[in-house]
Amino acid sequence: MHESQTNSPSATEAVPTSSLSGTENSEKAPENTPPADETTTPHTQSSPPPQPSKAFEIFTWIKHTIGAQTHLSDANIAVAAFWVISTWFQEALTVLPCLAITGPAHEATELLRVLHDLCRGSLLLAGFRRGDLQDVSRRTLLISEPNLNNQTAALLGNLTNRGFMIVEQRSYLYCHSSKAIYIGDDPTIKRIQHAIYIDVTPALDAERGIPPEWVHRNIEYLPGHLAKYRKAYLDQVSRLEFNPTGVSPETGAIVKALGSCIVDSAALQAALVSIFTMHDRQRISDNIRG
Repeated sequence: MHESQTNSPSATEAVPTSSLSGTENSEKAPENTPPADETTTPHTQSSPPPQPSKAFEIFTWIKHTIGAQTHLSDANIAVAAFWVISTWFQEALTVLPCLAITGPAHEATELLRVLHDLCRGSLLLAGFRRGDLQDVSRRTLLISEPNLNNQTAALLGNLTNRGFMIVEQRSYLYCHSSKAIYIGDDPTIKRIQHAIYIDVTPALDAERGIPPEWVHRNIEYLPGHLAKYRKAYLDQVSRLEFNPTGVSPETGAIVKALGSCIVDSAALQAALVSIFTMHDRQRISDNIRG
């Protein structure tokens, strides 16, 4: 069973939340959240705990909330957590990475539902049509489109770039928004520009269990924490001061967007760069073998 599917630790092991007490329910701290994964974000018992509503703490809550409800690898859970945070800063980013999901439909739907609980202004969509963009602009779109064609893939890629618009019924529409899309397993589909590809295929020995009680509390309270984090750091994120190195240009644009949304945590930014550096190396290796 996945580590985060076990019983939640006692309150003394939870991430500190004292300075957020006394606010309305949507900003209460998630209770009994598992401790941070030290292999992803360095943290030891001797070091001071992170300040409430800062990136490290919010990232940890999101990561464990996703991990308790899916069978993603640790790296993909981390990527999904970074992406969730970025949806709260859509107007600040020049590039809005698209989360492209592959694998079995059931597991993909589960992930889209989890993201729906955590992303800003999210909508679950059964399919994707160009004409629908007028009604769903400026929202986080979580799309199931296993029959995605290359034309739609190209459109989704173009719409990851701020400033691009489409013309629909003699109207100019700005459709720059965060999108996650389940694209099935068709290897002939053209790659989506600025897309992060994660596979949701579970391991053969993966066990399914009921999410622990603390997951429901996290889902209830995390949007309030994210809203508070957004309000505190929107201007800072808008400056896009994070500049990753050691990755390809397109990957660099993705990492810059995600990393700019991580404020006051160089360790998290370094972990993000490390994950995508490995992705670049794997893609180059696959191209060579192909």
